[in-house]
Amino acid sequence: MVLLITADPGLRQQARRCARQAGAWLDDHDDFHGPVKLRWGRSPLVLLGADLLATAGRQRLRRHENLVVLTDGRMRTRGADRLGAGRVVNVATGRAWLTAQLAPTATVTLGRLAGAGYRIGYADPDTTHQMRFLDGWQVSDQRRSGTDAPYVSFGQVARDDTAGQSSSAQRSNFRVAHRRFPHAWTDTVHNGVTTLGAFVADLPPAAVDQLVALAGHPLIDDDDHSALEDDDIHASWHQTVAADVRALLDDQTRGMFDSLVDARCQQLWWETATDLGLDPEHTGHSVIWHYPKLVPAFAARLRAHSDGA
Repeated sequence: MVLLITADPGLRQQARRCARQAGAWLDDHDDFHGPVKLRWGRSPLVLLGADLLATAGRQRLRRHENLVVLTDGRMRTRGADRLGAGRVVNVATGRAWLTAQLAPTATVTLGRLAGAGYRIGYADPDTTHQMRFLDGWQVSDQRRSGTDAPYVSFGQVARDDTAGQSSSAQRSNFRVAHRRFPHAWTDTVHNGVTTLGAFVADLPPAAVDQLVALAGHPLIDDDDHSALEDDDIHASWHQTVAADVRALLDDQTRGMFDSLVDARCQQLWWETATDLGLDPEHTGHSVIWHYPKLVPAFAARLRAHSDGA
């Protein structure tokens, strides 16, 4: 993990651009508050903005053997040597050098993701759409330009409103990952289906840990997965079941079905399933109802309801 300390937006933007091309996560801070002093000694590489050199000098920090001071060419860099700075870099002219220094810090992360079975490709961050997605063809197996950055794809995952296009486990992982790390993802879209993915530099260490763990256990959150499958089951009435059941009824009971409001039909359907102990089965991709036993019992319930009306 690389420690970046600067309050200057220009230095931060250039540092993040280099980190993204290298695939390196930046532990980004605008001052020496909180745990920054502790992380100073633990980080393999520290990028310090020249705007905070004077502040750093007052912190009684140990000399860091891998300290780089970033400047825009106009900032004073006095005191950099006292902190052990190995190099002062003008971010306007030294981007290639800085990117090369950041690349080794990403090696472990890239190796962990690839070892867990994820595809590492390359995409140009500048082509990202405003809504944070890429078209599938924009991710390639090889760098196509100097601005391409490592991009990791996690397999085909459908949006929440397309139950059945992918497994419930994938859809649950998709929405949990977005919920926990909302700023990490730049999804790719293939023929209208969203694939979960991210520029590697945008993934916090906790997100990398979570994704690598999926290689051993297919779910990020078991409770969320159960809730999603319950949602699928209850939504199945409107998606397919009502039409399927209506088609299986005879003309008389179909007329009774049509005379009832949809909510009442759904209630009678659930009552039938509950009484028979025939709960639906979620296969992980779709919801299966036991039509051969349920439909005759449901028809009888429709007739009884009609007679009692």
